Amino acid sequence: MCERLSDIQFVTSSASMQRALDALLLAARSEAPIMLRAEIGSEVTALARLAHDNSRHCNRPFLALSCHLMTELPSGALAAVSGGTLFLDEVGDLAGTLQTKLVHLLDGLATQGEMTRVISATKRDLTQDSCEGHFRKDLFFRLNVLEIRIPPLRERPEDILPLARALIASLSTDLGRPAPTLSEEAAAALLQHPWPANLREVKNVIERALLLWPGDALNLDAFSEIMPMNDHRRYRIGDDVTLRDLDREHISRLMTRVRSLQSAAAILGIDKSTLWRRLKQYRPEPGAAVQPGKTR
Repeated sequence: MCERLSDIQFVTSSASMQRALDALLLAARSEAPIMLRAEIGSEVTALARLAHDNSRHCNRPFLALSCHLMTELPSGALAAVSGGTLFLDEVGDLAGTLQTKLVHLLDGLATQGEMTRVISATKRDLTQDSCEGHFRKDLFFRLNVLEIRIPPLRERPEDILPLARALIASLSTDLGRPAPTLSEEAAAALLQHPWPANLREVKNVIERALLLWPGDALNLDAFSEIMPMNDHRRYRIGDDVTLRDLDREHISRLMTRVRSLQSAAAILGIDKSTLWRRLKQYRPEPGAAVQPGKTR
């Protein structure tokens, strides 16, 4: 086995993400097709590559194909991946005629002397799509032998700041600049953002901040594109502000300096599940703007 598990994608202290990674590594040892259920921006190619690198196919070719808007199956490239791993990203978006061709292709791969491993990924509910006739049932059952759900970033807030800091260090090295620190207010803003595009969005936001803000610290202004209107305000006890806003501010600041939800919950004197519900409640919806001094 090649045993590769070093990408920033795999930085996690989330129990749900760790379970998904454990399931993926366990599935990698088999020959069964793997289906990754993941939202947009979840960097599924890195996950598929992880499975490939921890399988018996690790020294053979790895081919990743994006099925979105694909007009033809690249037969030459598919022939070259024999004995390796074929990754089909956004397989749920594959056109009907190409679904039929893919079935025949997989039949052909199965008859070859060296088995080709198939991993696919989709953000769609292919169970429903297959029942409604939008996706071939035989193809669905062929690909969906081992299904692994990748939890979106909004379901694992404890991973947001470690991922952001790891990206700051990595991208700063790539850009040839010293890695800046992350201010307390900026960290709170990152924690409150819902990250609809998941890790891909985190990478884009961090890279933009590093390119535009050359100082020793990244503050709130470096992340203005993800911030609702009232995120620039820091509340103080005695201000004309609701208890809800004070609670949200206190939790946000606390989460910037503790290592886990469990630690934060212990400091606050509440259950971890209660803290998670509050974080979810306080996180603004994508595109929503909250007026200063108002609650949602």
